Amino acid sequence: MAAPFTLPLSRIGPDDLARVGRKAFCLGELLEAGLPVPQGFCVTTAACDELFVRAGVDPGTIGSDADLEAIRKRIDETPLDSAVTDALFEAYRELGSPPVAVRSSGSLEDLEGASFAGQYETVLDVRGEPALARAVRRCWASIFTPRVRACCQRHGLAPRAVRMGVVVQQMVPAEVSGVLFTLNPTTGLDDEAVVESCWGLGEALVAGQVNPDRFVVSIRTGRVVRASIASKEKRTVSSGGSVRTEEVPVALRGVPTLDETRLEELVRLGARVQAHFGSPQDVEWTLADGRVSLLQSRPITSFTFAPEIGEWTTADMRDGGVSSSVCSPFMWSLYDFVWERTMPGYFRRLGLLGDGDRESWGRFHFGRMYWNLSATKRCLFRIPGFVERNFDSDLGIEITYEGSGVTTPVTLSGAIRAIPTLLALRRFYRERLEENDRFLGQFEKLERRLATERPSDLPFDRLLDRYRELVFDRFFWAESSYFYTIYNTSNAKLDFKVQLDLLNERARLAGVREFSYLELFSGLTDLSHLRPIAALWDMATRIAAEPTLSGQVRASPPERLPELVPALDEFLTGYGYHGTRELDITVPRWSEEPDFVYRTLQGFLAEHDPKRHPRDLAWKQHEVYMSERRRAEAFMRGHRAYRWWPLSRRRFFDLLERARGYCWWREEMRDRSTRMYAQVRHHTLELARRLVAGRKLDSEGSIWYLTFQQAVELAEGKLQAGEAGAIVEANRLYTAGYRNFANPNEIGARWQRRGAPAPLPGAAAVSGLGCSPGVVEGPVRVLKDIRHADRLRKGDVLVTVFTDPGWTPLFGLVGAVVTETGGLLSHAAVISRECGIPAVLNVPGATRRLADGQWVRVDGHAGTVEVVDRTARQPD
Repeated sequence: MAAPFTLPLSRIGPDDLARVGRKAFCLGELLEAGLPVPQGFCVTTAACDELFVRAGVDPGTIGSDADLEAIRKRIDETPLDSAVTDALFEAYRELGSPPVAVRSSGSLEDLEGASFAGQYETVLDVRGEPALARAVRRCWASIFTPRVRACCQRHGLAPRAVRMGVVVQQMVPAEVSGVLFTLNPTTGLDDEAVVESCWGLGEALVAGQVNPDRFVVSIRTGRVVRASIASKEKRTVSSGGSVRTEEVPVALRGVPTLDETRLEELVRLGARVQAHFGSPQDVEWTLADGRVSLLQSRPITSFTFAPEIGEWTTADMRDGGVSSSVCSPFMWSLYDFVWERTMPGYFRRLGLLGDGDRESWGRFHFGRMYWNLSATKRCLFRIPGFVERNFDSDLGIEITYEGSGVTTPVTLSGAIRAIPTLLALRRFYRERLEENDRFLGQFEKLERRLATERPSDLPFDRLLDRYRELVFDRFFWAESSYFYTIYNTSNAKLDFKVQLDLLNERARLAGVREFSYLELFSGLTDLSHLRPIAALWDMATRIAAEPTLSGQVRASPPERLPELVPALDEFLTGYGYHGTRELDITVPRWSEEPDFVYRTLQGFLAEHDPKRHPRDLAWKQHEVYMSERRRAEAFMRGHRAYRWWPLSRRRFFDLLERARGYCWWREEMRDRSTRMYAQVRHHTLELARRLVAGRKLDSEGSIWYLTFQQAVELAEGKLQAGEAGAIVEANRLYTAGYRNFANPNEIGARWQRRGAPAPLPGAAAVSGLGCSPGVVEGPVRVLKDIRHADRLRKGDVLVTVFTDPGWTPLFGLVGAVVTETGGLLSHAAVISRECGIPAVLNVPGATRRLADGQWVRVDGHAGTVEVVDRTARQPD
């Protein structure tokens, strides 16, 4: 069936992007979402292609300006096919043959990181069929302009890939027009919208020919934060088949084009548009007869951060944590409750922060949690021996400076001033481990107590009492114990890194191979998050020994497995608190949705290799560690600096053991944190059911759009149902508005928002952070969601945004791991080292730059991923 030459905007569907171009496609989506868009239709790319064939035009032409001008002339002179004109004029008549605006809609327009705004043609106030045909030609011909060719070249896009649809819409006789940015592009603040507006049509504003009024509006309140009212001397207006620029009456020049009511309406519309697309938007709008119309929407592809914001990061929170995707307000409130107390509390305990400090240590931005990097470094700069590059590398923070960054030299005066801090830190290292030992027993008692009565069996008053105790007291106790362990782990590794750098400097001078930081932290053994994978592997081994049962398990649908393998019930009793997204409290645990466990067991059976038992792999990695340790010991015995100063040798290994010990404890305490989150989720869902039954919430899922404090206030009657409903609706819009947004990992003036990286061609390489040593070649398997884990095959190179403990069972299959986020302490790094597989983390845009089936070489020590020239296994 031949492709249609026109398509009403209201009938554009999800598969029509290539047919209509991006502008028309977005307008169709806005109409479908019920937003105010002028009626119209699209002249499809099929009509454009037909004319280019008739005119003998090659869209891929890259010639001189004169060559391009000749092509535009040929397009203008070549007659349109009668079928095209018939379809064009029929669609125009169905619209009522009104004055229309004719706008280009390119297939490569407004891509992430590659905006073509203002590059193509727009013709306004078009009247009559002949004028309409001429306007459509002008849009098609605008492909062949020097500015479009330059834009393609700048963004690495092939001109041949440019296809052109044309939007034809009813012309709006605008009284006021402008643009709305759903976040502040000059500061990066996501709680401010920016509106620019002028009298008349908006074309002069978009072209930069008039000075607009500018309003910065609070998205939460709708109130104007700042306003700059321009002297608007000119405006563009319709003029019977064309547009003209005229003088603005003197009385209107200094008058604001919009009042607060209208601005609040625009910001509300902007929030709906952003929620629909899932990312911040640049929206063109117009106002006529008291009604706002949306003319187009495109993603905001670049913005800057104001210096006064400071510097913030998602480091150590994006590797499967609260910052790995949009975070619910409920989850944010739990994290913030602990973070705002433990982080400054830690620095005060070390004497690095005064009691009067009132700085905020966390912020909710772009729907994710960020922590205060500026304030953290100000404290750490006071410790002798601090090296900024070590700190940033360890956490996977993007480095923008040369060399070591800010360093704190070890001087006599500095060391004397730091004695209280160093003694406090040493004392806290010891006390934290003692407290952790006690914590494990106390936590087991808490779990047994909570298990004596199910939340669903409790009367409402007792449920609420237990809930208050759980979230305000027991959760804080457990999570703060985990957080303090994390902080000490980070400092213990930095302490050791100083000594390792010194050792490696001496090794280089002696012509000896440097000692591997990664190998010295391999083989921790008995990590908490390897226990479930080992238990599943044991189960798979027992099943594999019975061929009939093994065949049944592999061939059965996942839901039948508990009948065949009763041991799965025991497994879920012991490990059901895990989940596919363990640090997202809104995601069900394995005990609620066990299909992932069942499919993983089937995967282990399908690719079963007795030599790859997780415990055996972990012990092999322990041997890697011991081998590197023995090499260091041998070097020190022969080097005069250590032979003459045995205390320095002892200090090196003491610091190594402390750092390794804390790495183990970090994972052990993370396991208890996961178990506590499962308890909080279980109780919160029961509270939500009671609130829905009491008509205080419209649905159980709505509770995740409140903070946990607001949920308690709603249950207590301190927060009214109507107020809670308004909070839920605002938070739903906000979180939906960032669900598709690739947020920057760091916020600050030295990190500016950039476009998406280009895909990798053959023989190209990307670099990241080498986090687990080894070199492996294999086919890429891109997984953006753990739900597609059944696509993995033995030896695949897993490429994903992040992993969290819920992904651990998959590490028994893969040959290497590549992620977009993470540092040396990230889940993917720790588990890869224990399983003995290479891992390269913190590779920007890895899931976009690498494709299924590409054959790559992963070097987990050098931190490189190289596409190699070898026939790849095709994806399923």
